[in-house]
Amino acid sequence: MPLLQLSFASGASSLTVRRFVVHEALSSLFTVHVWARGLDPSLDLSPIVGQAASLRVDNGLSFAHRPERLWAGLCVFAIQEQAELPPVLSTYRFTIAPVMWLLTRRSAHRIFQHLSIPDIIDKLLAEWRIEPTWEVDRGRYPKLEFKLQYGESDFAFVCRLLEEAGITFLFEDTADSTKLVFRDEPQTRASRGAPLPYYEHANQAAEKEFVTEVKLGHEIRSGAFVLQDYDFRRPALKLAEEAPKATAPEDKYELAHYEPGTYLAELGSGGDTPVADDKGIARYDVGYGKEKATRLLAGARTGKQALSFGTNALDLRPGSILSVSEHAHPGVIGRSLLVTAFSSEGSPTREWSTTVQTVYAEHPYRPAAVTPRPLIHGVQSATVVGVKTGQEVQEIHVDEFGRVRVQFPWDRDGKADDFASCWIRVSQGWAGRGYGSMVIPRVGQEVLVSFLDGDPDQPVITGRLFNALNPVPYKLPENKTISTWKSDSSPGSGGFNELKFEDRKGSELFYHQAEKNQRVLIKNDETITVLRDRRKDVTEDETETTGVDRFEVTLQNRSENTAINRTTYIVGDRRKWVKRDKGARVEGSKQTRLGKTLDFILGANKREWIQKASHVHVKGDVREQVDDRRSLSLMEESHEKTGGRYALQTGEIASYHAGKQLVGEGGDGMTVKGSGGFLSIGKSGIVIQGTMVLINEGASPRKTRRVARPVVALAARELKQPLPADVVEDARADEDLSTLSKHLAAVAAFMEAKPSAEGKRWSRTLLFRETKVFQRDDLIDPTDTDRLGRSNLSRMSQGLAPLGPDGVEVNLHHLIQSDKGAIAEVADLFHKRYDRIIHINPSTIPSGIDRKAFNTWRRAYWRQRAADLKAQGSTG
Repeated sequence: MPLLQLSFASGASSLTVRRFVVHEALSSLFTVHVWARGLDPSLDLSPIVGQAASLRVDNGLSFAHRPERLWAGLCVFAIQEQAELPPVLSTYRFTIAPVMWLLTRRSAHRIFQHLSIPDIIDKLLAEWRIEPTWEVDRGRYPKLEFKLQYGESDFAFVCRLLEEAGITFLFEDTADSTKLVFRDEPQTRASRGAPLPYYEHANQAAEKEFVTEVKLGHEIRSGAFVLQDYDFRRPALKLAEEAPKATAPEDKYELAHYEPGTYLAELGSGGDTPVADDKGIARYDVGYGKEKATRLLAGARTGKQALSFGTNALDLRPGSILSVSEHAHPGVIGRSLLVTAFSSEGSPTREWSTTVQTVYAEHPYRPAAVTPRPLIHGVQSATVVGVKTGQEVQEIHVDEFGRVRVQFPWDRDGKADDFASCWIRVSQGWAGRGYGSMVIPRVGQEVLVSFLDGDPDQPVITGRLFNALNPVPYKLPENKTISTWKSDSSPGSGGFNELKFEDRKGSELFYHQAEKNQRVLIKNDETITVLRDRRKDVTEDETETTGVDRFEVTLQNRSENTAINRTTYIVGDRRKWVKRDKGARVEGSKQTRLGKTLDFILGANKREWIQKASHVHVKGDVREQVDDRRSLSLMEESHEKTGGRYALQTGEIASYHAGKQLVGEGGDGMTVKGSGGFLSIGKSGIVIQGTMVLINEGASPRKTRRVARPVVALAARELKQPLPADVVEDARADEDLSTLSKHLAAVAAFMEAKPSAEGKRWSRTLLFRETKVFQRDDLIDPTDTDRLGRSNLSRMSQGLAPLGPDGVEVNLHHLIQSDKGAIAEVADLFHKRYDRIIHINPSTIPSGIDRKAFNTWRRAYWRQRAADLKAQGSTG
């Protein structure tokens, strides 16, 4: 006779079971629904629900292989379906599930690191005081770098991990308990015993366990599976492992999955990046990926061929192996079958109904991946963390790949240290092969975290955020026009490097600061254009090295100030070209030392002013040549001393004049010699000898002719013809040229009579601002350019003199050294060549020209000259 026994931990045993329904399946929680009756219409259900409960059944069949079953667990639901007053019985319904059912009641956000899937499940079940039995090869399941339970129940998380690992869970009952069992190859278990015979009708099986109503089903399933991944350590490596394919035509029905990080496991190899591997060596492994693809395909094909049947055998719980005999279909007889589901329903007074679902045990059984993986949509914020040593925290915690670790705000177990998460890759603005931008998030900073493909196990940092602890660099909104890239010196802070842009209208600024050193490398050219002023302050030393040439152009003034000493060392030559005046002032001493020759060439006059003494020591010869006149004025005495001979020779007349007394003295004698005789004074007396000797005849010293005649003669020679007679007479009228006009009369005649032996030199004459100007077109080519690339026409438009054929600026020469005098365009070479004629020694006869007024006039003249050339059609 059947036996049905319901037990509760509270001891309520006065109820009689009237009916039960049991559902069991591999990788599922069993459920037992029990309807019971009792005399108490007010049974307190509170101490029953949530406590231990069990249902023990015995089908009463003496021939049964195992007539008894026990489902022990918790009462998870209780209801009074009908209350009656005694003696009528009240009806109650109870639901019993395994203790593991409690895992469905709790969800969490938790991080598991450096644990295998069995280790993670053990850790989780231990919190529920569940001790499972593992019938798996745990060595096949490596440690995983990072697994995240994200908002899912503990039960869903465990199921998802088991499906990923290909591990099946089931429940086995013993004499007094039900235990949780994990198996990775449930199809390899031993068979329950002899095959169960098949009977078409149950009444044909007397005193036997049997199967009936056998149903054999076939379904088309996918027969190929490819699992893809990406390894950032080896970006070029193709990770796309395939599981062994099924036979045609299902081999064409491929499932292609891309799962970031699915190949990643801690297999113990590598170690070339010690910081990244500080907690474990995780690598993308092809073999691990292929094994996982094989498991997933097996799970997808589970149930492709399935048998279901009815039976009176009570012991065919999920995970059992059996076989069937005496069936007409060859696909049933003698084939090992794995029980995947079991359902039974019965009562004390009626025949029980039991159905079983099976698959062929000859195929590997893996649970299908049906538990959905949680997806994280959008981004989350997190805080960067690092290594803690006591109270000190490392400011920058980063591995060889620029990855950091973070603490998520939902992680209640994390301690904001280097165990808070796995290494997380950081998105940068630019990432190339050894180039790009690199800004490492620092400990304490808030970052934005995204998840590849929405997978919680694949975080990646995609942004940064300011917050109250890490405020913006400049107060807002006052500084809303500032954009900046400002760093923070580490460790200890207090300093920074910065690139700052101020975009406030009228106050635009580009500013950069180097907290300590700055190095700039330019592998080719550098061009800097400053439209106004530039200032450079170097507090201490500055060193500049130019490998080849250096060229500087200053269009206007240049000033240099050296507070102490200045040393210039030039290995080769040095040349300095000053087109106008040069002034130098040395308030102390000046020393110049030349190893070889000194050539000193002046294009015009030379003045020297020495306030005290002048000492010149020449160890060799001194030769001095003056092509024109020489004047020497001494305010006091003059002494000349020679160690040997002293000779004085003139081409014409030599004159000596003493204001008081002229004394000539020779140690052995003195001689005065002329064409008509000589006078000799010696130790023996005075000797006078001549063609005729006149004494006291009333003669007077001859007045010397100075410069006029040589000037007139030189002018005539340059013109290759005599000067006009009136000009010559004017020039000769005043022998000593006490005034300037006579000399310049000859010059004016030279300039206007016939300017050159080569032909007419001036193209035209005109008046510009009341000044007569002699112009020459052959001196100026408007298209010639200077060192800065400016054409002559451009130079003149700016008020600058054009360049002549000799590459030097054309000279505007005053024919008469006066503001009223005429002016001629003269080539620089011509100007220097005829310096003796067209200039008067400024040291003796100063110029009467107002230079400041003339410079203003000259700039206006060249601008007008440019305008005239443009009007004539010249270009430049």
